Amino acid sequence: MQMSQALVDLAPLVPAGTRMVIVHGVATSTRQRLASLLPEATVHDLTDLADLADTAGTSGRAGAEPPVGADVAAGAGPVHGAGPVRGAEATAGAGLAAGADLAVMEVASHVGQARIAAELLKLAYHLREGAVLLVVTARRLGSARQLNTLEGMFGAAEVAQRSGSAVVLRAVRGPEVRATADATAAAPTVEAHLLGYDLRFTTGAGLFSKSRIDDGTRLLIEALPPDHNWLDVLDLGCGYGPIGVAVASRWPQVRVAMADIDPAAVSAARTNAGLNGVGERCQAHLSDGTSALADRRFDAVLSHLPTHVPKSTLARLIDESANVLRPGGELIAVTASAVDLRDRIASTFGAVEVLAESQAGTTPPYRVVHAVKTEQPRR
Repeated sequence: MQMSQALVDLAPLVPAGTRMVIVHGVATSTRQRLASLLPEATVHDLTDLADLADTAGTSGRAGAEPPVGADVAAGAGPVHGAGPVRGAEATAGAGLAAGADLAVMEVASHVGQARIAAELLKLAYHLREGAVLLVVTARRLGSARQLNTLEGMFGAAEVAQRSGSAVVLRAVRGPEVRATADATAAAPTVEAHLLGYDLRFTTGAGLFSKSRIDDGTRLLIEALPPDHNWLDVLDLGCGYGPIGVAVASRWPQVRVAMADIDPAAVSAARTNAGLNGVGERCQAHLSDGTSALADRRFDAVLSHLPTHVPKSTLARLIDESANVLRPGGELIAVTASAVDLRDRIASTFGAVEVLAESQAGTTPPYRVVHAVKTEQPRR
């Protein structure tokens, strides 16, 4: 859930002469506000820069992030690790890699200090020396710890604004940035045997089931039909990508689109597709439901539907799944058994069958359901 920006006034905090802005996790209203305040500036999303990195080469690429300790170009100065780390120089003139005048990040939920610190470090890499970083957060979301993290990275930081529950933190990019221990902590790695393949997944702080493949996801993967005619598959709410990567690994004719609303999940899913050798056929997209893929059509939508969201959100995801399926396309979804969506799915698709259920004693138990789009969605 995005934090309300109604109480935050960014106008006095935006540096004069700003030409390039990097945003991360901000509400649409904030992005619109920045555009109105800075009509001459270009605004880039941090996730978009990761996309550029994926399509560029392996060295000196625009948007690529250096190893901790690498000296960045364009006068931005070195990013030092928590210890004495020596790094290679990034290619001069890396464009978006180290030239932004302003970065704005919104902390909208409890995602863990390690993840916040890692994302702040990524933003710092894209800033030129003298650029400003603003973090829109709240006391209940750990603003005091985030201020400490900024002080550790930048040498100094301040509370620039308080209004209601909102807090805006401010730091200025100096000649050096020091990575905190939280920011450089190794991401957990999950190894799993799925659909006959030994796969590895890099996860991270704040991601769902970061230390193992959860029971619901595994149940869905094991329930997939062995014979089908799928060519295009959507992994909706992909997390770090186990469903999509497993499908692309098992069926080489399938093209997989993975979608998630969480930028960190999208980044991890993209990394894991490459890590397991299916990156060309298995691509991750930042998307609220199917919004970023609404003009595409799929033969199957596979989804571990979230449990702790409003019923209206689940209903929307079901309807959106039907909208992006071709006639005859299949929805295969898993939910906790306590969240029985069969009637809601039937109201859109017509008929629903149960493909699999957790063995007795599994806590929580899960259920995998299957529905086929016959013609136009009923809703």
